[in-house]
Amino acid sequence: MLAAYQGHERVVDLLLRHGAEVNLQASDGYAALAGAAFNGHPAVVLQLLRAGADMALRTAAGRTALQIAKEKGHTECVAAVKTVLGEVAAERRDAAAVEAGGAGAGSASGGEGGSSGPVPEEIGEAGGAGADGDAASGKGAAAAPTNKPPPDSFDEEDQPLSQRKQTAASSSGGVESGTGEDAVPEEIAEAARQGEEAALLAWLDGGGRVDANFTLRGCERCTLLMTAARQGHERVVELLLQRGAEVNVVDSLGGTAMMYAAHQGRERVVKLLLRHGAEINLQDSYGVTTLTSGWPSCCCSMGRRSTSRTIPASLR
Repeated sequence: MLAAYQGHERVVDLLLRHGAEVNLQASDGYAALAGAAFNGHPAVVLQLLRAGADMALRTAAGRTALQIAKEKGHTECVAAVKTVLGEVAAERRDAAAVEAGGAGAGSASGGEGGSSGPVPEEIGEAGGAGADGDAASGKGAAAAPTNKPPPDSFDEEDQPLSQRKQTAASSSGGVESGTGEDAVPEEIAEAARQGEEAALLAWLDGGGRVDANFTLRGCERCTLLMTAARQGHERVVELLLQRGAEVNVVDSLGGTAMMYAAHQGRERVVKLLLRHGAEINLQDSYGVTTLTSGWPSCCCSMGRRSTSRTIPASLR
């Protein structure tokens, strides 16, 4: 979840209330919980666990969210996991006491509250890397690496996709117009980024297509709606939607306006897109959703250059 990875608590809450799948995993195995743990967002970790996040899910390299938090030195995230485990344990004790008191087996089922999935063995103070073969997704069956890297020195293959996937965008040119009727002049793409309604209206009234697209730093089929949503320009987003912009159109990386808005924590734009039928469980080319881990997107880099080998400037 993009919003979880970035630590946008209010957007996370909004997406969860609208049915976001909390345990969807990207192609690298990162789900929302692992993404939040990687970046050190304890409040989001708590939110996700209480919404049913499975703490036994593992990344492609075999790590759980708890292991990631420990190895990255995010002690508050570790404490959040233990808080939820304590809540679940208390619920189960209460349910067992009720059952023992003759309330019947039916009331005992409430002791499974929290829906945080199978508990990883490494929850113990020893921090071991036990294997959880009963994880519902199957990811729990993967054994964790025996030689874990020290804190803050993750092997590259176990960093979220957003940390290691560089699109051609990060090092090559800026906006390139489409061709023919799909052409978007560079100044119009910039107007969407700056929230300049008058310029966009003039272009649309002059025959410009609301879903015309352009290429941005190697990513094709970027739209004005994606750009305005990412920047949080609510009035421009509403204008484009009223003019018929397709809310769920995807660029060449599988990104949508909703993904870009969630990534940047644009709560009001997220609400607006939801009212217009935006899908929140769509997955991009890497399996990333609005709720999963970070996103190596083109529109998120608009007007900026990457200054880090592994982390695009737009994600800092």
